Amino acid sequence: MIFTLALRKLDLFFNQMLYLPQIISIIEVLLVTVPVLLSVAFVTIAERKTMASMQRRLGPNIVGYYGLLQAFADALKLLLKEYVSMASKAIFHYYACFNLHYYGKLMLNSTIFKVIL
Repeated sequence: MIFTLALRKLDLFFNQMLYLPQIISIIEVLLVTVPVLLSVAFVTIAERKTMASMQRRLGPNIVGYYGLLQAFADALKLLLKEYVSMASKAIFHYYACFNLHYYGKLMLNSTIFKVIL
């Protein structure tokens, strides 16, 4: 009796958790995005092979059969890369100098082009 009661509670729990329209929409999204990602990966491999043949190299051929898994190895390397940030208190100065340099160049270029035009 206790076992059947527990099974009924589990059944009610899983019936409430099962949202069929949401699952179908997730499957539809996966059916669209996975082929796009795979095609981008293989186009990248084709581009690398083409560039390698132009430079008379072999190209990516280490990972997988004829280098077909190279794009996936690159993606894995990108995901596992460690983020490096400044540990000191001078992080404000680092970004401020970058912005000062960038916007200074932008203003200099705009004034030069204004004088020319």
